[in-house]
Amino acid sequence: MQALSRPAGIAILVALVGALGLTGLVRADRATAREDRSAIEERIERQKQRMEENKESLSELSQKEEKLYSELAELKERVERLTTRMSEQEKNLRRKRRRRKELHDRNKELLRRTREKEEAVRDMLSRLWPLYVKSRELGPGQVLNLQNIRLNYAWLTSIYEMARDHLASLQAEQKELNTNLSRLKQVEKSISKRLREIQDTKDELLEQRLTYQNKLQEVRAQRLAKREQLEQIRETIEDLRYRLENAKKEISRLKGSLTWPASGRVVDTEEGEAGSSKGLSFSLSEGQKVRSVAWGKVVYDDKLRGFGQVVIILHGQDYYSLYAYLLSSRVKMGQKIDQGETIGRAGFHPRVNGPGLYFELRRGQQPIDPKPWLEAAGGRG
Repeated sequence: MQALSRPAGIAILVALVGALGLTGLVRADRATAREDRSAIEERIERQKQRMEENKESLSELSQKEEKLYSELAELKERVERLTTRMSEQEKNLRRKRRRRKELHDRNKELLRRTREKEEAVRDMLSRLWPLYVKSRELGPGQVLNLQNIRLNYAWLTSIYEMARDHLASLQAEQKELNTNLSRLKQVEKSISKRLREIQDTKDELLEQRLTYQNKLQEVRAQRLAKREQLEQIRETIEDLRYRLENAKKEISRLKGSLTWPASGRVVDTEEGEAGSSKGLSFSLSEGQKVRSVAWGKVVYDDKLRGFGQVVIILHGQDYYSLYAYLLSSRVKMGQKIDQGETIGRAGFHPRVNGPGLYFELRRGQQPIDPKPWLEAAGGRG
């Protein structure tokens, strides 16, 4: 296996900075580094104030939503009560209509019977009148005929009076029936009016319910948006606190106290410009943990031809560290890393002809001798 050459080591960083746009990330990191603690603390306070305002607004929206739910439930109950009333009124109206039909049929029958009685009375009257006239015309010598006529007249008169009384009874019943029919019509009219009023009220309540539902959806959307905004503010505060914590331990102040990237034997040191030590190669156990030397943010995590899995971490103030020949990584782009946190496991390193790690520390494009930055005895085997 060929050893990792100096130009090849530089090529890793140059290729990554140029091809992957890390220059922009470095500029952004420099801006973050220039932001002093007081500015970060001031931003945290502003975000806290925003959080409190959003909490208050979220509480108001939640109360408003709860109130709308309550009012909507009340409207639903009112609509259900009106629906029950409508059902009862409709049943009552059907009963009244059936009753009116019965009375109407009965009235038709009474009319028929009344007409028959009237016919019978007129017929009897037409018979009685000739008998009466004839009895007036007969003389004393026609006594027998006169007696017969008078008997027939008395009999017919009796029947006539009975028929007339029956007719009067039918007429009285018909009059009462007509009165009841008239009353039933008024009742039906009143029930129909109440039904229309109930239906109008129900339609109005249904319209109100639709309006409340639309308002509820609007308030719910506002509440969800406010909650999402609140979560974003929380994340911003956490990020600012992370920056503040890191600002208290700027990497330039950590020289001599950086965590060793792995507990293993340093088998080779790559020489950089002016004879400075540029990078370290470690001989490690297969799958051994590899750690971040300081806090920072992952700006590269991918395979690079000839160097296996590579992870690059920005540490602020334009400092970043590189870890090559990893078997696998446990981080992802943009992830924030604490000092000593495991970032991956050792893979095959050609220079050591087995499991190992190649490590570099740089400031901008210039390599830095990592030894003075690492702990005096930390992790070195």
